[in-house]
Amino acid sequence: MNATDLEEAVYTINKAAKRLKYIRHKTGYTKSKCSVEKLLKKQEYLYDLKNQIINKALLEGVANEEGIHRVKKSNGDEISYVYVRFTNRSFHIPVGSIECKITNDLGNLSYRTYVPFKGSNGFNTGKAKNILNSYLFNSEYN
Repeated sequence: MNATDLEEAVYTINKAAKRLKYIRHKTGYTKSKCSVEKLLKKQEYLYDLKNQIINKALLEGVANEEGIHRVKKSNGDEISYVYVRFTNRSFHIPVGSIECKITNDLGNLSYRTYVPFKGSNGFNTGKAKNILNSYLFNSEYN
């Protein structure tokens, strides 16, 4: 496994979690085969896996912290996200999930509108989970 496979697998997992969030918000009933609670558990698992992988990549020097983005909610609360950069991809993770060492403020984060997922890297979610789990539980990284 190389760094490109790692970041593409994280990208695939992140997109799958975002897609579940979109489906969960669009589904207004729980009589379907895949209930809202089940979707929420899947989404939480994928985001947790993403955070674990990014934390390990930061510790090993595979990814770099670039700065902090802030988001103001409609109720006035402010949430901070760490902007993490791999070689070709970048991700946001909540500040509380890692020990933040940077003070570079990148300003407010602007959201893009939802775009349906189009697999561009050839990884399906199952393959991406296998790649990430092997990276997470193996101490050697090539």
